Amino acid sequence: SFQLAEYRYPLEPKNVMATWGTAFQEMLQDENFGLPISGNNGWLGEYVNPVIDGATGQLEKARKIYYHLASTFTCTNHNGVYLRRPLKTIAKEKNGTVAELNLLLTAMLRYAGLHADPVLLSTRSNGFVYPYYPLVDKFNYVICHTHIDNVSYFLDGSWPLLGFGKLLPDCYNGHARLVTPAAEPLNFDPDKNMERSISSIRIVLDSAGNMEGVMSEILGAYESYTTRKNWKEKGKDAYVQTIKKVYGDDGDVSDIQLDSLEHKEENLVLNYKFKMKGNGEDIIYLSPMFGEAWKDNPFKATQRLYPVEMPYTIHETFAASIFLPDNYVVEELPKQVVVRFQDAADGLFEYMIMHSGGVISLRTKIQINRAVFSPEEYDFLREFFSYVIKKQAEQIVLKKKS
Repeated sequence: SFQLAEYRYPLEPKNVMATWGTAFQEMLQDENFGLPISGNNGWLGEYVNPVIDGATGQLEKARKIYYHLASTFTCTNHNGVYLRRPLKTIAKEKNGTVAELNLLLTAMLRYAGLHADPVLLSTRSNGFVYPYYPLVDKFNYVICHTHIDNVSYFLDGSWPLLGFGKLLPDCYNGHARLVTPAAEPLNFDPDKNMERSISSIRIVLDSAGNMEGVMSEILGAYESYTTRKNWKEKGKDAYVQTIKKVYGDDGDVSDIQLDSLEHKEENLVLNYKFKMKGNGEDIIYLSPMFGEAWKDNPFKATQRLYPVEMPYTIHETFAASIFLPDNYVVEELPKQVVVRFQDAADGLFEYMIMHSGGVISLRTKIQINRAVFSPEEYDFLREFFSYVIKKQAEQIVLKKKS
C-alpha cells in the first residue's frame, strides 16, 4: 500500500505526510478520541469515588478502577480506535467497543489522580504497523497505559477475566504508540512474552500393578486465562471431565483443586489425586507423562513460505517420581537425550530419566526462546516438535519378577 508523502515541482511543493507527533496532536484534539478524556469530567465522581473509597496508594486505586470496569462493563466489539458515543453514555449503559472502554478507563484513572494515556496498537489478526510512517488508520486497538511508582502497566478492560497489567497474545504484535504529544514508540515483542508452566507427578505402584498418584501443575499465564474462561462458560463439571478423560474408564480422579481462580493476576495451580487399576500382569507398559505430553505437531505442513510468528515463547517443565514395588523390575527405560536448536540460545528439549533404589525419576523440559522463525528455519522447527512428540510417547516397561 502507498501513502502520499508530498507534492513537488511543477506542482506547488507541499508536505502532506505528518509526523507521529503532529498526527497524535490531531487525535488528542479529536472529539471522538482525545478531547473527552482530557477535560475535567467531574461527572465521573459518581462512578469512580465509590470504587476507590478506602483505597490507599495509587496502585490500589488503579486496580480497583480496572477490575470494576472489566467486571461490570461488556465489550461489544474488539476492534476500532474512536469513540462512537459520549463517555457519559458508555458509563451509564456499561457497554462499548474496546476503544470506548479503554478510553473510559483512561479518563477514570485520570479523574482519580493517576497518570494515564491511551495506546494505539495493531493486533496480530490485523497485521503489522510500519513504525516510520504515521498511518493511524493501520491501528485497530486501544489499550490504556498507567505509570505508578516507576512501573509501567498496560491495561485492557475489555476482557473481564484478564488480570491487571496483563494483555492477551493478540496484542503482542510489535510496534505500538503512546498517544501523547511526544508519540513515544512502544514494542510489544512476542519474544518477551513467555508462557511458563511447571508440572510434577508422584506415582506409587503396588504389587498388583495398581497406581495411586498426585498431580500438581502451575499453569502458564494464557492457559490460566483460557481455563478461567472455560470454567466460567462451561462450568466446573466440564473441566473435571477433561481431567478424568486422561485416565480413562479404569481411572479415578479425586480431590481436584484449582487455586487462585479468583486472583486473575496469578497463574492457576491445579492439584488432584488419581488411581488406576492394574491387572497383575507380568509386563506393565507405563507412559510416564500421562496427559502432559505433546500429542500433535503444531507445524503440519511440509513446506512453508512465510515466517512462523508464535504469540509467545515457551518454557515447559515436567517432573515425575515413580515408586516401584519389590516384585517388579525395570525391563526397559527410554534413553536420555538433549536436543538443542541450531543456535543453542534459541531453545532446547531435555529428556532426563534414571532408575535408582526402586524409584524412576523423569524430568523433561521444552524451551523455545524465540517467537519468530524464518521460512528457512521451518523444517528444523517442524522436526524438533516431531521428535518431542515421539520421545514423550515412549513407554517404560516393567516386568514382574519370576
